[in-house]
This record gives sequence, structure tokens and C-alpha cells, in this order.
Amino acid sequence: MADFINDIFENFGEARFTVGRVLDGGDRIVAEVVLTASGKASGVPVGRSVSTIYFFSPHGRVLRQDIFWQGDGWKLALEAAGLSE
Repeated sequence: MADFINDIFENFGEARFTVGRVLDGGDRIVAEVVLTASGKASGVPVGRSVSTIYFFSPHGRVLRQDIFWQGDGWKLALEAAGLSE
């Protein structure tokens, strides 16, 4: 994952991550993160949302992270986490 983030900052200017939505499921949280940037070489603006499930231990540490890139990631993440809006 760290290599992926490094690639973003290497290839895109003004990369910005913002939180779109968050749903608290107690021992798991579903979050939608939106990336906006522009290509360093082309200047073309790009944007992409990604949804993630964070599973927590009883001590509040992240045990696992599942990332949903394809299609309606928010809906897929909610279903995989067993949550609904």
C-alpha cells in the first residue's frame, strides 16, 4: 500500500485525499475516501473514490483493511461489512 501512495505523489501534482462518508459499525468502520489530483506531465485532472472497511480489535487497533476499488465501492463495502445506511 505504501508503494501505491508513493506512486500517486510521484506521478500526480496536488494530490488530495478527503473523506466522503463514514459509517460506524462498532468493531468495523466503512469509509469512503476521495482522491483528487492532476497529472504532473499532462495537467489533466483526475478523481477517484475508494471505499474501505477497517476491522478493529477489542483494543482499538486495526486488524484488517479491505479496499473496494471497482464499481460502487461504497455499496460493496457496506455489504461486505454486513452494514446498511
